Amino acid sequence: MKSYQDHSKLDLRTRKRLRWIETYKQITKSVTPTCRYFGISRSTFYVWYHRYLSLGVEGLKDRSTRPHRISNKIPSDIIEKVLELRLQRKYGPKRMSWHLKQKYNWYISKTTIWRLYKEHGLNKLRYKRKWQRYPQRYNKALPEERVQVDVKFLDSFEIENKKYYQFTAIDDCTRYRVLRIYASNTVKNATDFVDKVKKALPFAIKQIQTDNGSEFSDEFSWHLEDLGITHRKTRVKSPEENGKVERSHRTDQEEFYSVNRFVSVTHCIKLLKEWEKEYNETRPHMALDGKTPKEYLMEKLKTHAINRSGNLPIKSVVDVP
Repeated sequence: MKSYQDHSKLDLRTRKRLRWIETYKQITKSVTPTCRYFGISRSTFYVWYHRYLSLGVEGLKDRSTRPHRISNKIPSDIIEKVLELRLQRKYGPKRMSWHLKQKYNWYISKTTIWRLYKEHGLNKLRYKRKWQRYPQRYNKALPEERVQVDVKFLDSFEIENKKYYQFTAIDDCTRYRVLRIYASNTVKNATDFVDKVKKALPFAIKQIQTDNGSEFSDEFSWHLEDLGITHRKTRVKSPEENGKVERSHRTDQEEFYSVNRFVSVTHCIKLLKEWEKEYNETRPHMALDGKTPKEYLMEKLKTHAINRSGNLPIKSVVDVP
């Protein structure tokens, strides 16, 4: 039999176990003094001795501690869905966990989702832009107080050589949104959009905030004044002041326009209506602790109706469009 010096290429653990057995067979001829000398238990010695008898020196090497069966292993089709949503909608682990639970009734912890992202190289999609200004975040207390309005130019959507624009209104308090598409960003379309927003929202509007675009000129302000709504404009070159609607436009680009293909303007308008409903009623919102804008809106309206501490004109508490 070869001595342990002849196996110098073996790792340290294997050489140590081989020395136990060689000492037992060549010197002590007994298990008890061998175990006492090396400071190991008899059961430990017998485990490695029987492996040595069965497999030789190979039996003394460390084996994988991975279990033969993993009962909670995530099915491959679910992993594919998680990675697909990550690429399409760029959801972080927390939002992805909410989305899977709500839409598919799958519970996967945010820690597990983050591990999947890292395993597939999707933990870093892109670097965030660093703002030169750092505005203080705030939320209005009631749904009526302010609605942010802005226009998104649909640069990737052009049919019959025509340009199209998405007008967006988002409630500062609840993030409830109204979306419409127009063929131009004129004052006429802006005033028409405000009329549609006024009908769509289940509460009155006190103030509308916009940037300084030409579509929000004095004529637009006069129209708001006729409706009993004040017009607040942001500072020039300060898009962060209209941050909620600006951020929602990025969500539209990542989760709607980038994942759909449109055959006509009518087709786009139809899908946009469905996306508006999904955003308001089923998509969990990070800023609302996982609630949807509709759920948060209903909480606000019901709380106000119970307290009766203000003069919020409620059109409908139950039938939210």
